[in-house]
Amino acid sequence: DFLAGDRHVDRFQAVLASGPKAVVIAMQNVPWVDPDGMEALRDIITMLDENTVKVYLACPRPKVAETLEKEEWYREKIASCQRVFPTEKSALIAAVGTSKDLEIGGGGLSHHDASLGA
Repeated sequence: DFLAGDRHVDRFQAVLASGPKAVVIAMQNVPWVDPDGMEALRDIITMLDENTVKVYLACPRPKVAETLEKEEWYREKIASCQRVFPTEKSALIAAVGTSKDLEIGGGGLSHHDASLGA
């Protein structure tokens, strides 16, 4: 549940402190995104983007994908860069493929499950 959106932003600030080059946000457990969740996701992605961390989304459900597509920031920062993948594995491979020195969990690549809806 995303009633505590600030908590999620704080989690990603901690991730950012570890110095990743890419972050995969797994969204398969997100059935919907409310306005507060959308704002928090936007803030997280903007924060990571401003720190040159590439963000990849994995497994967004159709209802979530439809909601995201309506957001200009999403179309600019994620969709236009082709960083949305149907599986976690494909997102992880894409993230690792962008840089030879990425390591899962080793300061190069961070993988996080999201909970932006119910």
